Amino acid sequence: MDDVTVSSSVNDEGELNILLTLKSHRALYPLEPFPQMREFQSMATTMALGDTSDGQYFVTHTDVPGVGEPPLFTFAFREFGKGVQIEFSEKQWDALRIALDQVMSLPKIKQTLNELALAYGEV
Repeated sequence: MDDVTVSSSVNDEGELNILLTLKSHRALYPLEPFPQMREFQSMATTMALGDTSDGQYFVTHTDVPGVGEPPLFTFAFREFGKGVQIEFSEKQWDALRIALDQVMSLPKIKQTLNELALAYGEV
């Protein structure tokens, strides 16, 4: 889906930078450093409708419509300390998860993630 893209780069110090481009939100959202990136990745891959989660860096929740309401599901996350909440439709959330998974599965990124896990400890 063109609405959500995930790009990555590794800087000269070996740190991974991830940038979420959320076109319908008109927002660019950087994910860094490594511990925040890993928490976001975990959250994105495990959130299901009806879930709420308070992590170390992010709070997430989903809204499920009540009886008689239109079937509109939303997924939302907010980074502690930033006060900005970003909401996604179910379709946008799925696109984000797929794009994030594709980037994190790239051989160069997997190698960098393994090196960062050694440096930071697994988070």
